[in-house]
Amino acid sequence: MEVYSNDTNNKKERKLGEPRIQYFTTTQALTMFLVGLLGLNVFAYIVFYALYAMFPTASDVDLNTYTHFITYIILILILVYLSYSYNKQKFISNIESLKNKNVWFFILFGLILIYIAAILASQLETLIYEWAGIEIAINDNQSSINTMLTAHPILIIIMVTIFAPIVEEIAYRQGLFESVRFRSRVWAYVVTIIVFSLIHFDWLGSFYDTDTQTWGVNIDTLITELIALPSYMGGAAVLSYVYDHENNVISSMFVHGLYNLIGIVATLLLTANIN
Repeated sequence: MEVYSNDTNNKKERKLGEPRIQYFTTTQALTMFLVGLLGLNVFAYIVFYALYAMFPTASDVDLNTYTHFITYIILILILVYLSYSYNKQKFISNIESLKNKNVWFFILFGLILIYIAAILASQLETLIYEWAGIEIAINDNQSSINTMLTAHPILIIIMVTIFAPIVEEIAYRQGLFESVRFRSRVWAYVVTIIVFSLIHFDWLGSFYDTDTQTWGVNIDTLITELIALPSYMGGAAVLSYVYDHENNVISSMFVHGLYNLIGIVATLLLTANIN
């Protein structure tokens, strides 16, 4: 299948249900998606046990922090190489587009949109907690980040604001979204939003009791994870829109990274005030 890289053939005025010209073949796009998806799971386990073998007395927080940090570095090298080798022209044009001030205006617009989505999701979560009459809790993904942030703030800031956006945007926007968008933009949004949200879901914590080492539904964890899904769905929708509108994965990387940076800074300031 031929790969196009001319943005003039990919008009932004197309209707939502119409497909767009793809910049990567379906196989190439799915390869980037699978590398990101499996890397954050399979690669991470390999790195974790390798670190544990070398440093058996290290704390869980240290092991988890360095596992994620090293895994992200490996994935960045692989995914950036794939993106470049699959379509060099598009890779270069994405970078050169940052010279255009209109791109930065849209990045700012995207940042505003993702915060509106986050606020709405937060309000929805609060309403659900109040309606259900249960105490507000933090989902496992955010709790893990907060724990690692306390122990290794510099590494986590780099990882969350630079590494994660690069890996996740290439994998889920340039990979998964792009692989579906050629056939249907509507389904590209639906599939990407669902998958991106579910990868942040704590499946193990929801269905496995580490204390008794038995499988079963941990209702408290499951409820917390389900209530947290709208926040990830909103973020996925905005990031997909930014990528789709600009046809530029770097734009969605910047929106993703800046959003995470503001969140990390807010968390650090809040922790400092509490202490």
